[in-house]
Amino acid sequence: MQQDINCHFGNKLREARLKRGETLESLSARLNISHQQLYKYEKGESKISSEILYKVSNYLSLPIEFFFQDINHDESEKSLSPKIDIHRNHIKRLNILIVEDDPNDVYLLEKALSYNYKNVKHLTLNEANTALNFLKNGASNKPNTFIPHLIILDLSLPNMDGFDFLKSMKHDRALKSIPVIVMTNSINRQDMERSYNLGANGYICKPFEYEEFQAVVNKLIDYWRNVVILPD
Repeated sequence: MQQDINCHFGNKLREARLKRGETLESLSARLNISHQQLYKYEKGESKISSEILYKVSNYLSLPIEFFFQDINHDESEKSLSPKIDIHRNHIKRLNILIVEDDPNDVYLLEKALSYNYKNVKHLTLNEANTALNFLKNGASNKPNTFIPHLIILDLSLPNMDGFDFLKSMKHDRALKSIPVIVMTNSINRQDMERSYNLGANGYICKPFEYEEFQAVVNKLIDYWRNVVILPD
């Protein structure tokens, strides 16, 4: 249930605050929110955004994983949007290449992919040029090589950004057929249009709430694994 998820994050937030000897007033000032709002977070009365979790983890020097420890997976699943139930009897494997450099976003995305997806494998690379070289080297279909059926791409990357990655990849005859989903914090319409013009197959703005993030990943995987026919 939604309330259970909020309570879990609230309890972990309070635990972290008390361990570091922070008061409601001192921590809320650091987060630039009211202590009344922080109190609501800790009581599970308000949703805690990923942005708040990031700020708390950075200020208290805690890994983002701390807030997901001992989470009740069964309850969290109930709070998510229903999964698409098309061709459920024909579930196929799906290899996903994640090109993302933010460790917090990597953790959330990998955690979201870990739920109920036994036939889904993923590989994470944090630089676009590294990912491009990996794809080109793997295009020869060497034995035991991880060949992605789908790529999840961030736009803001070091050295080579997501746009240059898309441009290079879609001009490569051996790689251009691999679907690419842009998943980014940018809501800029020009970024969206440019991504599609360069050959992106989808554009998703990263949700701030974890349960929404999980629901988006559920729908994404169900569509590309159970609805769309992908080459083996």
